[in-house]
Amino acid sequence: MSGFAKYRISSSLAAVMAAGIFSGFLYSSAIFSIAFLLPVQVVYGRQGKRAGMSAAALALCVAVLGQALSILRGGNTVVFADASIGLYLLGVLPPAVLLLSLSLLNAGFWKGKARSLDVFAATLLLALAALPGLISLARDSGFIGFYEQKLGEYLDAFLAQAGPGVDPAPLRSAFDVKTVAQTSITILYCSYSAILMVWIAGSRWLGNRISGAGSLGRKEAGSLADYRLPYLFVWPFLVAWTGVLGVSYFKPGMPWQAVAWNLALVLSLAYAVQGLGIASHLMRRWNLPKPLRICLAATAVILFVTPPAGPAFAGLVPLLGVTEVWIPYRNPQGVKV
Repeated sequence: MSGFAKYRISSSLAAVMAAGIFSGFLYSSAIFSIAFLLPVQVVYGRQGKRAGMSAAALALCVAVLGQALSILRGGNTVVFADASIGLYLLGVLPPAVLLLSLSLLNAGFWKGKARSLDVFAATLLLALAALPGLISLARDSGFIGFYEQKLGEYLDAFLAQAGPGVDPAPLRSAFDVKTVAQTSITILYCSYSAILMVWIAGSRWLGNRISGAGSLGRKEAGSLADYRLPYLFVWPFLVAWTGVLGVSYFKPGMPWQAVAWNLALVLSLAYAVQGLGIASHLMRRWNLPKPLRICLAATAVILFVTPPAGPAFAGLVPLLGVTEVWIPYRNPQGVKV
C-alpha cells in the first residue's frame, strides 16, 4: 500500500473519530444537543454509510459516557441528578434512537422508493420511541409541579418589570398557571411528531449540504425546487385533516386528538416543503435576480413570525403543495398521476 493511500485512510479515520467525539460532546452539552446529529450526517455525506455508522456508534459511546459522568458528579444536564437506572436510560435512549433513525434515513434500501418514505419511517420510529417517555412525563406530578412553579416565577418576573402603576390583578386572574401548564402539555402531545420530523429531516438535509460540493451527501440533498411528494400522498393528508375536524367537533379526547393532529401536522410539513419547492421553481423559471429572491425569502420569514399573518401564511404554504395534485405548477404538460 502506498504512502498516499495510508495517509488517506488515516485522515478518513481521524475525520470519523473527530465527528463522533464532537457529536457526543454536543449532545452532552445539552444547550447544543439540537445540533449533535450534524457531524455524523456530514460523515455519511462525505464518506458513505460504513463511516457514518462508525461515527454514530462513537457519538453514542461519548454521549453515554457523558451521562455517566454527569450522574457521578451530580450534574444537572439532560438527565436528572438522581442516579437511578431508569433516569440514566432516559438520558441515553434519546441519542440512541435519534442516531438509529439517522442511520435508517441513510440506509441504501430507500433507493427507488417513493420520495419522503424514509423521512416518514424515521419519524414514526422516533414518535413511537418518545411516546412512553412523554406519557410518563405528563403523568409525573413532580414534573407538573416544577413546571407550574417555573411558570409562576416567569409571571412574577414579568409583572415586576411592568412598573408600580400597573395593576397585576387582571393579568394574574387571566393567566391561570395550571391551565397554561395543561394546555402546553396537550400541545406537545399533539405536535411532538412534527417537531421530531423537523429535527431528523433538517439534520439530514443540513448535514448533506455541509458535506460540500461534489460529495454524495450534496447530491442526495437535491434541490428544493425539485422536491415533490407522490400524488397518492394527498389521500392520507385529506384523511388526517378530516380526523382533526372530527376530534374538534366530537371531542373524544386523548389519544385520538393526539393521533389526528400529529398525522395532520407531519403531512402538512411535507407538503409545506413541496410548496416552498414550487416557489423556488417558479423563481428559477422566471429568472429572478438573486437579491430579489433573498428579499422575497426574508419577507416570507417575517410574515411567518408575525402574529396576524403567521398562521395564515403557515396554512397557505402546505395548501400550495397540495394543490399541485390538480394544478401543474412545475409541469407545463399537465398533472401526471
